[in-house]
Amino acid sequence: MNTSALSLMAKAVAALVGLYLVFSLLNPIRIVQSGTRGVITTFGKVDPEPLGEGIHFIVPLVNRVHMIDVRLQKNEGKGVDASRDLQQVSVSAALNWRLDPALVAQTFQSIGNEHAVALRVIEPAAQESTKAIAAQYTAEELVTKRTEVSGKIRDALEQRLRRHGVIVDSLAAVNYDFSAVFDKAIEAKVEAEQK
Repeated sequence: MNTSALSLMAKAVAALVGLYLVFSLLNPIRIVQSGTRGVITTFGKVDPEPLGEGIHFIVPLVNRVHMIDVRLQKNEGKGVDASRDLQQVSVSAALNWRLDPALVAQTFQSIGNEHAVALRVIEPAAQESTKAIAAQYTAEELVTKRTEVSGKIRDALEQRLRRHGVIVDSLAAVNYDFSAVFDKAIEAKVEAEQK
């Protein structure tokens, strides 16, 4: 090959690479995957209507699509609370939740993505709800009425999180650990009753 043919081929390759880069930057097509919603921002302003699953066209360089997961999420937490009889109780639980697909744009605008929701809203709400409910029961009642306590914590969480576009699916494995002093007192009481 002569140099003019090589030069022409190099220009053609450079033009193709340039077209590919321009199309990549100006790609008007966005695909919203299953289990997610796309929140469109136009120069930072959030569109109140999220994109559903599927293929969507946007205005390149003007619109930006933020993918938000609306599938079931899990948060595990552990906190130290006080029972009604002032016993120190370590409470641990797992919360299953998801973002309301219809409200995902408002949630994104006021809080952020699903990770921000977990950090800024769910963890503090879970700790506060657990403390409030645990304080209504004695240490013994926390163990004997575990299902009732778990239901009340779940209800309190639902009320707190609903206004942020969060749907509570379930609250599982509420576990209570008491202080060593309290555990020894319980053992002594059981031994005394057995004797």
